[in-house]
Amino acid sequence: MNEFMNHTKKSSTDMIENTCHLMLNDTYSFVFLRSEGLKYLKKHSLGGGNLLMVIGQFAVLNFLAKVYVVVRNGTKSYVIEKDIGAYEESITNIKKKYPEIWKVVRKYCQKPRLWEVKNETEAFVRLILDYPEDIGISKNEDAVKKVWRDFRNKISHIATIANGNMSLTFEFQKGQDFEYARKFLENVKQKSFFIRNQEEKDKLRKEIIAENNKKGAFTSTEVIGRATNDQVRPDILSKDIQKIMQWLIKKIKNSEFEEDHIKSLYDWLLMQHYVNK
Repeated sequence: MNEFMNHTKKSSTDMIENTCHLMLNDTYSFVFLRSEGLKYLKKHSLGGGNLLMVIGQFAVLNFLAKVYVVVRNGTKSYVIEKDIGAYEESITNIKKKYPEIWKVVRKYCQKPRLWEVKNETEAFVRLILDYPEDIGISKNEDAVKKVWRDFRNKISHIATIANGNMSLTFEFQKGQDFEYARKFLENVKQKSFFIRNQEEKDKLRKEIIAENNKKGAFTSTEVIGRATNDQVRPDILSKDIQKIMQWLIKKIKNSEFEEDHIKSLYDWLLMQHYVNK
């Protein structure tokens, strides 16, 4: 039994690590472009990866959040055959008893997919709240949900982040190679997210306007926006995602979850590549 469980834990953690590293290694390609590839970036007016890095990073965070909720809650966290059967039975009853209502709501009643995590937003919230380190997101549910909506949902569905938010990367200088950039990012003390509450934003906005009024200067909305916008810093976020991954893997290896839940995670990880119904 111990041999089987050790195999289950090792296989699960290997899959988690491999999945994360595939995407995170891609994000470091943009760090290379902004350091050793700087002359080509400028020559061809290329982007530095501010948005593409965030897309990839939130995909990994989404994956890790699902891993965490599955290993934490077991089969309750994702769709099983029983859930699909209950859905189909409910739909059949609605069609029979309320056919006119069904005509209206049918387009909103998507059939759940086998093995799909039931609520990925709640999974992300749980991961961020339980992760012991501070990555710049307040440890309250509403704040975490707002980050998910403003950054992940917007960039995944409409190719941008919500108004009032920014993705900021570091600008390296000529002669600063990729190795220098990696070491710099390893040692930088800033957090992955910089998010002020509304009260702090209003106070800062008033201070900026008052200071410019003293100088007789006009205050543009761009200046205020840059000072008060919420920020994600993808160069730092890659490092934090690796730390989240390592924290989660360590908990699995140390058997901090129920054995049945670890088995459920192993099954869930295996089936992600094969189930399409």
